[in-house]
Amino acid sequence: MRVGGTEEVRADIRVIAATNRDLRRQVEEGRFRDDLYYRLAVFPIRIPSLGERREDIPLLARRFVQEEAAKQGRALTLTADAEARLGEAAWPGNVRQLRNVVERAVILADADEIDASCFDDLEPAEPAPAGVGDEPRAARSGEDGRTLLEIGRDAQRRAESRAILEALEATGGNRTEAARRLGISYKTLWAKCKEYELGEEAKG
Repeated sequence: MRVGGTEEVRADIRVIAATNRDLRRQVEEGRFRDDLYYRLAVFPIRIPSLGERREDIPLLARRFVQEEAAKQGRALTLTADAEARLGEAAWPGNVRQLRNVVERAVILADADEIDASCFDDLEPAEPAPAGVGDEPRAARSGEDGRTLLEIGRDAQRRAESRAILEALEATGGNRTEAARRLGISYKTLWAKCKEYELGEEAKG
């Protein structure tokens, strides 16, 4: 219903929201409305930080060098040592920081190559805790035989079932109120509970 209006207008929309905050924690601390969180968190997608996907760093750096050098009508490349130095940096500012660092290096470069000395001021990354990154490669890359679509569907099922159970828990099992918080109809909630075989957990 429009502000000041008297008639409901039906709309079919999808909302994509992004944040660098931990919304679950924000809800627990009372800094973010729980009803809004459950409306948004239907299919959450976590994008790993640049430090968690270091194999992308040289690829992105080369691309940024090409783009920035082209603006100046130059042809520049990164030395192997330079790529290694970039791969060892912390990157708290993620891809945006990487682009800015590369742009500065291109501006300051007085030769056809950008070497590691251009990145001496970068903060090195902290060593990864023992066990981090040791999971099987197939579990991280989809090499278990599933297609990207199947991986996405599985993630959606897990996210939706988790959100439904959390909403039901927060409302004491009241399906009507849980559906309202999730921004779906009671009928849709009932169908989801049946589809995901939530059973006793979703009664109420």
